[in-house]
Amino acid sequence: MTRLAGVALAEGYWKQAQYEESGGRWAEAALSYTKVCSGRPTDAKAHERVAFATLKSSANVRRAVEFARKAVELEPRAPELRLTLARAYAVAGFEKSAKGEIDRALELAPGDAKIAELCKKAREENTEVREVGIAYSPRGLLGGQEHRRNGGVSSESTSAPRTRA
Repeated sequence: MTRLAGVALAEGYWKQAQYEESGGRWAEAALSYTKVCSGRPTDAKAHERVAFATLKSSANVRRAVEFARKAVELEPRAPELRLTLARAYAVAGFEKSAKGEIDRALELAPGDAKIAELCKKAREENTEVREVGIAYSPRGLLGGQEHRRNGGVSSESTSAPRTRA
């Protein structure tokens, strides 16, 4: 019965998560997308959105990696999902794994200019992380805030330091 309830509620949670995203409420969006995954355990996009929102909220990187991996497992030929996994790996400090996912995304979409541009940006961010010696929050990867590798807490965040995945 619980499974049926999860399936029935998934669409509502999806709409709620999109609304939360639009308001920049990333932690709430991640939670709502997680509820979508409970009702739709084989929905790769829902798993990717949990990972993306978790990264944007500067929350648990390990959780973001797990959901991004599951999304890629469910839909291995989707380059966009691999780029989210690459971002999660980069934030977690796994630069080689991030590079590998970027390479695979390019292989999956050889003529796609949008994917090529996203891969280029992801490579630049990965290189920056390596050269500067800092891990970026998703806002850094996706547009803004930085975290120091030695604790992962930004001036904007009051959450506990991140653990490496």
